[in-house]
Amino acid sequence: MAQDKTKEELLNELNLLKAEHETLKKSFVTELKERSFVVTDLEILNTLNAGMNKGACIDELLEKSTIMITKAFNVNHTDVYLASDDGMFLLYESRKIKKEHKSFLEKVFPEKLPENLKIPLTSDNWYSKTMAGNDIRVTQSKVDVESMVMAFVEGTYGKIPFKKYVTKFVSYIKKSSIIASLPLSLKGKKIALLDINFREVPTEMDLIRIRKLAEQIVIIIARKQSELLILQQNKELEKHIADKDRLLSILGHDLRSPFNSIIGFTDLILENLPELDAATLESYLNQVNTSARSTYYLLENLLLWARSQSGRLSFKPQINSLRDLCLEELETLGPQALKKDIHIKVFIADKIKVYGDSNMLKAVIRNLTANAIKYTGKGGNVDISAEKQKKGVLFTVADSGVGISENNLEKLFQANQVNSSKGTCNETGTGIGLLLCKELIERHNGKISVESEIKVGSRFIVFLPDK
Repeated sequence: MAQDKTKEELLNELNLLKAEHETLKKSFVTELKERSFVVTDLEILNTLNAGMNKGACIDELLEKSTIMITKAFNVNHTDVYLASDDGMFLLYESRKIKKEHKSFLEKVFPEKLPENLKIPLTSDNWYSKTMAGNDIRVTQSKVDVESMVMAFVEGTYGKIPFKKYVTKFVSYIKKSSIIASLPLSLKGKKIALLDINFREVPTEMDLIRIRKLAEQIVIIIARKQSELLILQQNKELEKHIADKDRLLSILGHDLRSPFNSIIGFTDLILENLPELDAATLESYLNQVNTSARSTYYLLENLLLWARSQSGRLSFKPQINSLRDLCLEELETLGPQALKKDIHIKVFIADKIKVYGDSNMLKAVIRNLTANAIKYTGKGGNVDISAEKQKKGVLFTVADSGVGISENNLEKLFQANQVNSSKGTCNETGTGIGLLLCKELIERHNGKISVESEIKVGSRFIVFLPDK
């Protein structure tokens, strides 16, 4: 009975009851927490899945996941850094940097913050060590935080700021943060890093949840990347089909015309050979020769273009004499210019050299010069010039031809707008010559532009960078 118990015994029983109550209370709170964050984690995954089904891009999905993880864990902030394709850097968009961090960078560096930031994975820093492992790393060490800042700044700007700024920034970050970082892997390849800035040291349950969420985020990224790859392949397939249709159209129409001309004149010569005088025979043979050359150039362009579209065009760059390349092509184009009494002048010094694939460069020279001859009237001029600039060579083909309207200038190098108008002597063509020039020049990391005025002429300007 209660009255038989001493005061000390009653106090002991009360303390035991209090301890049991406290244990039950903690257990109940833990269970409530577990139930609540299961729902929260599911909400994160459901949101990501919904975003993926609606066609959201990977960046949007990752941004949503970081916002929801920050809320679910009640942390300072969460980031996902995507790995570069070569695995040398972690990439991050500058727009996601916190305002106070941006103000620090603006004080230290006068340069504008780049759109995409780089964190090198080659040096001995927190991020490279984390990406080399397979599990979460947690730290609030000043040395680790300093290595994060140094890696971020060095990768972005290529230089290290004054030590006092780094120390100040590290102190600011370290005031209220514990950083947990986890590499995200897909099929054995590290594709990203999940970085969470905690207010308090994360519990073992926090780390378990992070690992589970990370697994699901990787699966979602993988699914999204597969979708994007399929979309890209579909676009490439559509392009190849369009290219094939265009090639068949050219073969069916543009090749027929010069062959008809060759067959027609050779038939005429054979039927009337005994009666033909030398002047008439020469005229007919010139027509056959012109049609044969036209067909040859057309086939050359078609083969180059087809190989370029299929990715089978070999690229063998070397140092070339630009003047020699031009003179070599002019030997072939001379008869066309002579027939129209067009004067071609070459203003290129022997010392000017260009770095590139000689066959591709000759194709560019041939097409631009043939184009100039085609659209220049009888007795006109074509000037080919070049000048050495600081970072490359500027090459120009100018004519005194009919010129190009503003409307046609805008679509001159557009693949879906390929067409060709007749020349000053009704010469025909496929329209792919200029498109081929653009592709070959871009293969050399060069640029092509055009200036033109109706009834005055056109200038095609090519910039070829040095090696």
